Amino acid sequence: MRAMRAYVVVLSVVGMFVGALAVAFVGCTATTTTFTDFGIAAAACLAPRACYRPDCACNRGSLSDCVICDPVLQVSQSCDCSAQTSMCLDQAQVCVGRSPTACSAPGSRCLPAGSSCAGNSDGGLVSNPLEAAPQLVAVVGTGGDGGTPTFELRCAYADDVCCPAL
Repeated sequence: MRAMRAYVVVLSVVGMFVGALAVAFVGCTATTTTFTDFGIAAAACLAPRACYRPDCACNRGSLSDCVICDPVLQVSQSCDCSAQTSMCLDQAQVCVGRSPTACSAPGSRCLPAGSSCAGNSDGGLVSNPLEAAPQLVAVVGTGGDGGTPTFELRCAYADDVCCPAL
């Protein structure tokens, strides 16, 4: 009889322990918290970046017309591009290979519209601060290739002049 009472007491203690664990686990519900990619706060557009229109024409002389919000000019020193259907980009990211024609001769360089390629005999080396080397961009084919992209060198700005190396 004594052994049976000890067995019942042990089962009762084990049963209470399991019951307490069940209540503890049922009482704890999983919660989900959503964080931004940065894990701290929603990202704002900070200088040297700015909010640019996605439909920017990318003419070198009128690039400032594409700026919707410049953090440097704001009291908060930041912009919210999401509310303005714009993109937070560095100036160098706004216009990449936007020239309508390829500039792929070896040693070519891109100059602002109205510039002359004559008289520059630097062999294609970029020496003028307004000169830039063409950028490699993917261009979707329009021929019978099914739209397969190819890569071409193009000037960053739509109105740039492509100067082949002399």
